Amino acid sequence: MNYEPAVVVGVIIGLSEILKGLKIPTKYIPIFNVVVGVGIMFLGDLSVGHTILTGVIIGLTASRLYDLVGKPIRERITRKETTEPII
Repeated sequence: MNYEPAVVVGVIIGLSEILKGLKIPTKYIPIFNVVVGVGIMFLGDLSVGHTILTGVIIGLTASRLYDLVGKPIRERITRKETTEPII
Protein backbone atom coordinates (compact mmCIF):
# COMPACT_ATOMS: atom_id res chain seq x y z
CA MET A 1 0.00 0.00 0.00
CA ASN A 2 1.36 3.41 -0.95
CA TYR A 3 0.48 6.55 0.97
CA GLU A 4 -0.26 9.86 -0.69
CA PRO A 5 2.56 12.23 0.34
CA ALA A 6 0.26 15.25 0.67
CA VAL A 7 -1.90 13.38 3.18
CA VAL A 8 1.15 12.22 5.14
CA VAL A 9 2.43 15.83 5.28
CA GLY A 10 -0.92 16.93 6.71
CA VAL A 11 -0.85 14.21 9.34
CA ILE A 12 2.70 15.07 10.36
CA ILE A 13 1.88 18.78 10.59
CA GLY A 14 -1.03 17.92 12.86
CA LEU A 15 1.16 15.75 15.07
CA SER A 16 3.84 18.41 15.30
CA GLU A 17 1.24 21.01 16.31
CA ILE A 18 0.13 18.67 19.08
CA LEU A 19 3.74 18.40 20.26
CA LYS A 20 4.07 22.19 20.24
CA GLY A 21 0.95 22.35 22.40
CA LEU A 22 2.61 19.95 24.84
CA LYS A 23 5.48 22.44 25.20
CA ILE A 24 8.05 20.23 23.43
CA PRO A 25 11.01 22.46 22.42
CA THR A 26 10.47 23.53 18.82
CA LYS A 27 14.06 22.74 17.86
CA TYR A 28 13.18 19.03 18.05
CA ILE A 29 10.05 19.24 15.87
CA PRO A 30 11.86 18.98 12.47
CA ILE A 31 13.71 15.86 13.66
CA PHE A 32 10.41 14.36 14.80
CA ASN A 33 8.83 15.22 11.44
CA VAL A 34 11.57 13.50 9.44
CA VAL A 35 11.55 10.39 11.65
CA VAL A 36 7.77 10.09 11.45
CA GLY A 37 7.82 10.75 7.69
CA VAL A 38 10.31 7.95 7.12
CA GLY A 39 8.45 5.69 9.56
CA ILE A 40 5.10 6.16 7.83
CA MET A 41 6.64 5.58 4.42
CA PHE A 42 8.16 2.28 5.65
CA LEU A 43 4.58 1.06 6.13
CA GLY A 44 4.18 1.21 2.36
CA ASP A 45 5.60 -1.19 -0.20
CA LEU A 46 8.32 1.01 -1.72
CA SER A 47 12.01 0.21 -2.01
CA VAL A 48 14.17 1.17 0.97
CA GLY A 49 15.97 3.99 -0.85
CA HIS A 50 12.77 5.45 -2.22
CA THR A 51 11.11 5.12 1.19
CA ILE A 52 13.89 6.98 2.99
CA LEU A 53 14.13 9.74 0.38
CA THR A 54 10.36 10.24 0.25
CA GLY A 55 10.11 10.18 4.06
CA VAL A 56 12.83 12.81 4.45
CA ILE A 57 11.22 15.05 1.83
CA ILE A 58 7.83 14.67 3.50
CA GLY A 59 9.31 15.43 6.93
CA LEU A 60 11.13 18.53 5.69
CA THR A 61 7.99 19.69 3.91
CA ALA A 62 6.00 19.26 7.11
CA SER A 63 8.70 21.25 8.92
CA ARG A 64 8.03 24.11 6.53
CA LEU A 65 11.57 24.08 5.19
CA TYR A 66 10.52 26.85 2.82
CA ASP A 67 9.89 29.16 5.78
CA LEU A 68 13.40 28.51 7.08
CA VAL A 69 15.08 29.18 3.74
CA GLY A 70 12.64 31.30 1.74
CA LYS A 71 11.95 34.02 4.30
CA PRO A 72 15.57 35.22 4.75
CA ILE A 73 16.07 35.24 0.98
CA ARG A 74 12.87 37.23 0.45
CA GLU A 75 13.92 39.73 3.12
CA ARG A 76 17.31 40.18 1.47
CA ILE A 77 15.80 40.72 -1.95
CA THR A 78 13.25 43.26 -0.74
CA ARG A 79 15.70 45.17 1.47
CA LYS A 80 16.34 48.50 -0.25
CA GLU A 81 19.68 49.42 1.34
CA THR A 82 21.54 46.29 0.26
CA THR A 83 25.23 46.98 -0.20
CA GLU A 84 26.24 43.44 -1.13
CA PRO A 85 25.09 41.41 -4.12
CA ILE A 86 21.83 39.48 -3.67
CA ILE A 87 23.30 36.22 -4.91
